[in-house]
This record gives sequence, C-alpha cells and structure tokens, in this order.
Amino acid sequence: MRSGKTIRRIIIGAFIAWSLVVWTHADQGSPAESQTLNPSQTVSPATTTPDKATSASPEKILSQAEAYHNRGEYLKALEYYQRALAIRLQTLGPDHTDIADLHFLIGSVYFSLEKHTLAAENYQRALTIFIKTLGPGHPKVAVCYLGMGDVANAWGDYRAALENYQKAIAIFAQGSNSENYNAGISHTNIGNAFNTLGDYSQALEHHQQALAVFLKTVGPEHEHTACAYDNIGNVYGRLGAYTQALENHQQALTIFLKANGPDHVNPAIADTNIGNEYSAICNYTQALSHHQRALTALIKAVGPEHDYTASAYLNLAECYYLLGDYPQALNNYQKSLEIFTKTNGSDHDHTAGAYLGLSRLLYATGDYGQSLEYGLRAKEIASRTRVVDLKWQALNLTGKAYLTLGQPAKAISAYDQALNTIEQIRANVPEQEFKITFMQDKLVVYDEFIELLQTLHHKHPDKGYDQKALEIFERKQGRVFLELMGQSGARRFAGLPDDFRAQETLWEAQVVKLDSELLKERQKPLHQQNQTRINDLEKRKIGIKKDLTKLEEKIRVHHPGYYGLRHPQPVTLNELRKSVLQPHEAILVFDVMKARTVLWVISQTSFELIDLGLDQKALEQEVKQFRTGPEEIIRAINSNQDKRIIQNLVIRDLPRTNQQGNKLFKLLLPEKAQKLLANIKMLYIAPTGPLYLLPFEALVVKEAADGRPPHYLIEDRNVAYLSSASLLKTLRDTKRSSTNQGKYPLLAFAHPVYVQKKEQLLGSDAVGSRTQEAPKLSKLRASAFLDLLGGQLPELPETAAEVRAIKDILQAPSESHPLQLREAAAVSNVLELNNLDQLASYKYLIFSCHGLLQGEVTGVKQPALALSHPDPLTKSDGFLTMSDIFGLKLNADLVTLSACNTGRGESMRGEGVIGLTRAFMFAGTPAISVTLWSVASSSTMILTTELYRNLASGEGKAAALAKAKIKMISDKENDLYRHPYFWAPIVIFGDGQ
Repeated sequence: MRSGKTIRRIIIGAFIAWSLVVWTHADQGSPAESQTLNPSQTVSPATTTPDKATSASPEKILSQAEAYHNRGEYLKALEYYQRALAIRLQTLGPDHTDIADLHFLIGSVYFSLEKHTLAAENYQRALTIFIKTLGPGHPKVAVCYLGMGDVANAWGDYRAALENYQKAIAIFAQGSNSENYNAGISHTNIGNAFNTLGDYSQALEHHQQALAVFLKTVGPEHEHTACAYDNIGNVYGRLGAYTQALENHQQALTIFLKANGPDHVNPAIADTNIGNEYSAICNYTQALSHHQRALTALIKAVGPEHDYTASAYLNLAECYYLLGDYPQALNNYQKSLEIFTKTNGSDHDHTAGAYLGLSRLLYATGDYGQSLEYGLRAKEIASRTRVVDLKWQALNLTGKAYLTLGQPAKAISAYDQALNTIEQIRANVPEQEFKITFMQDKLVVYDEFIELLQTLHHKHPDKGYDQKALEIFERKQGRVFLELMGQSGARRFAGLPDDFRAQETLWEAQVVKLDSELLKERQKPLHQQNQTRINDLEKRKIGIKKDLTKLEEKIRVHHPGYYGLRHPQPVTLNELRKSVLQPHEAILVFDVMKARTVLWVISQTSFELIDLGLDQKALEQEVKQFRTGPEEIIRAINSNQDKRIIQNLVIRDLPRTNQQGNKLFKLLLPEKAQKLLANIKMLYIAPTGPLYLLPFEALVVKEAADGRPPHYLIEDRNVAYLSSASLLKTLRDTKRSSTNQGKYPLLAFAHPVYVQKKEQLLGSDAVGSRTQEAPKLSKLRASAFLDLLGGQLPELPETAAEVRAIKDILQAPSESHPLQLREAAAVSNVLELNNLDQLASYKYLIFSCHGLLQGEVTGVKQPALALSHPDPLTKSDGFLTMSDIFGLKLNADLVTLSACNTGRGESMRGEGVIGLTRAFMFAGTPAISVTLWSVASSSTMILTTELYRNLASGEGKAAALAKAKIKMISDKENDLYRHPYFWAPIVIFGDGQ
C-alpha cells in the first residue's frame, strides 16, 4: 500500500501553482506577452526598482507593484496594487477593464499569501467586470475562471475547481486561443483535478494535451513543458505504470535543473515524485535519497513551514515507514501534520494525508485505538473532498483497526466501502494493461477482506460469510480477462440489429487502430515522440469513444442481453449454482494469498469454504518439488543425453513424482473436499499463484501398493481450467446467444519450414515485416532464436503425420484445405486467411510448431508460436505473437497448441497468466488445449490424435482428453508413458464440455 502515492497529490497540486495565476496583458497571450505572477515561476529581474515615493503616477505605482510581486515581496506588492486601484477608481470608475485587471492582480497576491477568501472576492470582482465589458468569451474571463478554480482547489473543493477550469478551457478552445499557452495551463489544471478525483483516463488526456500546447508555444526546454511531463508521470504512477512514470519524471527533472538550477522548488518536486516511484518498486534506498534531497531544497526555496515542505516531510516519513524505521517515520509524520494544520487547517485533504500516514504507523506499532482515530479523520475528509485514492486507503486502515479492536461488523462495512471506491476508480482507468497494473497494490485489500470473512465463517458458519468471501474473490480475479471475453462473446451474439453491430464494430476497430498508433508513438524515447501527432490521435480517440458511449446506452436500453454479455459482471454463487453449473459438475476455486490459501468447492448441490493452511511460499515450494522430475527429464533431452540414460531417469523419478503428487492431493483436496466431490465427473479448477503451474490431473489419489499402480485424479474426473468461476458463465452465455458454427471440421498448421543454418538465415535481408520492423531487428530475433535452440531450428516432421491422422479421423474434406504444411504453415498465411474471414469457418484449429515464452528471444516481448522461419512470403521472422492472435477472428470449438509451454506466460496477481491462452480465447474459442512444460513429440502425437478421435465419437473436450491420458497411463507396451512428464502437461483451458 502506498500512502506516498496518495499524499503526492499534495505536491502535484502545489507544484502546478506556477500555472494557476497567469495574467495575459494581450488578448493572444503568447509567452512573450505574458507574465507569470506566482513566485515558483522563475522570472527575469524587474527593470523597475521599487520606489517609496508616494507621489508617483499610477503607471509608476503599478510598475513598482509588479516588481515587488515578481520578487515574491507580496505584502509590498499588495500595498502598491491597492494604491493603484484607489487612484484608478477615482479616474475610471468601478466598471473599467483596468479596474478588473487590478482586482485580478490583487487576488493573485492574496492567493500567494494563502488568504483564499480575499483572493476569491477579488477574482470574482474582476470576472464580473470582464464579462460585462469584454463579453463571456474573452480570454481574460477565462483567466479569471482559472483563478477561481485555484481557490476552490486550495479549499479542497475539487468539483468546483474542475467546473471553473472547464469554463476556462472552453474559452481557450475557441479559434486561435486553442494553442494559447493559457490553454495548456487550463488542461494542466483540469488534468490535476481529474487525477485528484480518480478519473485517470481524463487526467492523462488533459495532461497530454497540455504537453502538446507547451511544446508548441514555449518549447521543449521550458519549465511549463517539464511540468506537463511531471504531471503525466504522476498519472502513470497512479496507474501502476512505474517505468513510464519514472521516464517522464526524469525528463521533467532534467528540464527543471537546466531552467531553474538545483535549489529551486521545481526540481525538488520532480525529485519527490521520482522518490515515490522508487518506493513503489521497493527501491527504498533510491527513494530515500531523492526525498532527502527534495526536502533540503524545499526548505531553502520556500522555507520550513510551507505546504511543499510539509509534503516533503510526509513523503520522507512514508519512505522511513517502508524501511521499518518507525521513530524517523513518526518524527517526519508529526512535522508534516504540524505544518499542514497551520497552513490548511485540520479539515483539509492535505492534512488528511498526514492523518493517514500516522494511522498506518500507529497500527504497525500496536496502537490500534489511535490508529483508528486518525484513520477515521482521514476517511471523513477524503469523503467530503472526494479524494478517492485517499479514501480507499483510509477505509482499508479503519477496517483493519476495527477488526483488531473486535468490531467485525464495522470492519466489514469499511472493507466494503474500500472495495467500492477502488472499483469506482478502476472504471475510469484507461486501457486494459493499465487496469492490470492499477490493481496490483490494491489486491491486498481484497485478500484481507477474504481472510476476515473466512475467519468469521469459522466462528459463525450460518451467516453467509463463505458466500460473501467467494463473491469478493470473483470481484478480484481475472476481471480484465473477463471483460475481454465479454467483448469476444458479444461479436458472436445473435439478435443484435446489423446497423448497431456494424457501427459498433467500426468505431471499436478505429479505437484499436488509434491505440496501436498511440502505443507505437509512446514507445519511442521521449525526445523522439511526436507530441502533436499524439495529441491529434488522442482527440480523435476521445470523439469516437463519446460516440461509442451514446451507442452503448441505446444498446443497454433496447438489447439488454447483448449489453450484459458485452459488460460481464462477476458471477454470484446463486448464478453459478442455478444457471451456470450442470449436474455432476463442480468448480474448485483456489485463492493463494501471502499468509494462507483457501478453497471453495461449488456444485449445484454443495458449497464449502475450506482453509488449506498453506501460505504462498510453502505452496510454491510444493509445486516446485512436483515439477522437479519433469524438468530434469526435459534438461536431459535438451542436452542430447543417451536414450537409455533418459529412460532410466524416467523410471527412477516416477515414484518420487507420484509421492509428491499424493502429498499435493492431500494438501489441496482434504477429506472434506473429497466428500463433496463424490458424484462429480467434470471438475473445473480455478487456480491462482503457483497453482497455475500444476497439472491437477497428475495428483495421486492413491499411491502404488500391493503391485497396483498409483491412481491419478484424471482417472476419476475430467478436468478443465478457468481463470475464475465468472469466466465459465461468460463462456456459456456466449454459447447460448450464438448461432454460428464452424463450417469445416479442421484447419491445421504443422511441420513448418525452418532454415537450418544460422548464417543462411542471417545472410538475407529480412524485409517486408508485417510490423514494419527494421531488417536488423528481424535478424536479431532470428539469431537469438537459433542460439536458444543450439544453432538450428529442429524440424518437426512428426507433426505432419499427426495432423494427417486427425484429418482422417474428422473426415475433413480436402477442398476445405485442412492441412497447411511446410511453407503454408506461415504467419503470413494465417494473417491472410484471417483477412479473408476464412479462419472463422473451422471448428477445430491446430498449431503444431515450436513455442516461445516472452523474453526467450531478443526482441520478442510476448509469447509466440514459431511458424515457418523466416516467413516464406515476407522474409521476416515467423513468430505469430500474442498481439497477432488477439487480432484473429475465429469461431472454433477448440484450438490445440501442440507446442511447448503454450499455457505459460506472464503471471500477474489478480489476473493470472497473460499469454497465448487468453489471446486465442479472445479471438473466438471457448476452449484451448495448451501445455504447461516442454512436451515430448512422440507422446504429444499420441495424446493429440486420441483427443480428436474421442471428440469425433461425441465426447466433450475434457472427457476426450481424459480418455486419451488414461489410455496412455494404461499402455502396457510402453511403461515410460506412465510418468506424468509425458501425459500431464497437456490441459484444457475453458469450457470442458
């Protein structure tokens, strides 16, 4: 949990103060014609020396006032501005624009003196005069709205601030004003207001627009531009995208140091933000260094009792807390609270940040009562000011304190509110990847709540705590994947009018294209990014999304079935038991948390929550022990060990692997769970954490005894895997709502052509890549892949025999072109068939080739299938990547990936494994057979052929694979195949029926 991230908004708000009070003396407001009146902006030395003469002309007095203002001598500036106002009132009257100018300038001085009520009064007088004399669309009216927004922001009324900033931007958006740098200021302020209110999508869009304006109006090395980079970094930090956050903050710091020097407030704020990002990635030593440097600079720049300084103390306290140095943390928290109370009062969200930090520290040191008191103060202020990031953390802390103090009902209420607040923020998170990273530091709240409910369930088993715990888990687990599958299922929904579907499809495709172009632009180094192009792409995307929102509202009203599938919600226990699960089916939902693992057993007739008594590290070790044998065999095969040595290794390891399989069976399926599964034939496993690497089919129900072989779970149950129970509902809702079926039985890509010599491949100029990559990168990938495989790509002739046998089993007509072999087993062919909408014509798809995990090959940052390499048509690399697969349009009952490690990918807490499985399912299949480790080609051929033989005879997918595995286990002609290495890694993910 990162209170530093929450508290940082104070620094952001203070840091943008330079942009809050800009007065434009000319209508166009170009930088050369503008003057920034806030002291945190560096200005040129005044050309007029303040004159104490009382008989000076109004112009002389005003010039002296501005000189004092620019030097930060606000009381003297106020004296001279008021003197000028008195003279002007006598000669011009109360409604002249020059009078409004002076009211605004006086308001800006009061704002700098933190006399916000007096500032608001003067801004309002200036605004009234300008509207009356210049009209409501004049830029000076817009700047008054900026000032009013600043005051509301200082008061913690962020909705009112946002309203005023939006009025300003509406004026600046007119004509030539749209590129006025005051428009950039408005975008900055709006972005920060949205950031505070937790609408990160809007925040990011406005900060990026601000950056585009500043780059054009003041250039790439101006502090305004640096501020835009820093604010973009802050939003990325809130989204959990720490790499992008650090890059933007570092860019800002570089510009600030050049523009302001090391002792200025601006680089100090950038230093603080960098420190917070380092804290987020647990690099506390780096974080501490940046925070200490920032504090020293801020004390020198603004003094020891300024908001900026208080914020620095607060961030430093958070860093000490994370380092476990509680005395230092307490000292700095108290300094922060003292200053904030003095500058903002006890009821401001800045002060609430200090309350939150103290609450966390006091809880850690065992003072639960005082922790609760501070947590409640923070929660009340955050609720009133609508600072949602502060609110969920305060609610989480009060929930923990209530529980420790023996008040479980209040704890449940607090946790409920915390999760609702988190999900309110999540709804405004842009892009799927950010939804995943955003949740990473918040999953602990779900886990704590589940543990609380599990504890209460043991004390009060009839109160429904077990059911609520399951529903909290479903809210946590696999939400992005669930939403992706909802989108996928909606594409095949029958009954939506063609005009709705066509318009939705067109706009969604445009958004995807714009996202792709934006991603490509933003992946460049910052100094190479075309911000004007980024801004244009963002504007187009915003417009299309607005149109999509209007269309979705019409669909929600007139086609609720489609809308419900398009926007799937976590499943409830009642829905699971009544409308999702069939007779003789059960789901085992495992939640592996840091301190414990819990299991829910769910069927139509039973429901039970079981504490397995395992922490995450212990379970990781047990799964690792099970995989030791298969991995030793894989290493022996890859090192070209003698066949007899490998056979002896398999025979010698089998008892050890089976013994560990029995141990895991007892740990994961205790007797209580086994009894509930007595009449269950179809078993769905929803694993988390290390359990993703475990083939449950290989768990040993009974060890070998009295000459009898061991008895595996697969011999009693058909098994399939899910990311969450909610996924099964979405898959079955899709099936019920879809009338489309594959026209032809089989399409198989097998026995790809691989160039055998490295120099042969690298001698050609690999051009024409579908991703427009440079030939150099394509060669680099090819070289890395060849190095990975010992200098050559082994041919896979057995895969051709495999798919030919399956073609015969399924009686696939030759005119449907079911076998794409050799040169036809190529990425270019897959993509061409997709472009022609022909992939959707097949019921079963098979890819028999090499598979890659992300990071195995230089330049390949995601899982991929290695088809003909190089591609015969494009001469580029032959990797069908996860991104390529997301773009396919399938309508397959089952996709089989007959390659190594195709069930692996990047494991993300709360989402599970992000890899080829979810990509193919999004493309359009309810089930996919994948592998959990490198597979033996001989056993794979047997299993895959038998799988399709059983499918052809009418078996369900999981049942068909189970029969194939049982046949291999029982094979008396080849005892080696009894080892789980050969048959266990191939599993079904998705709907097994």
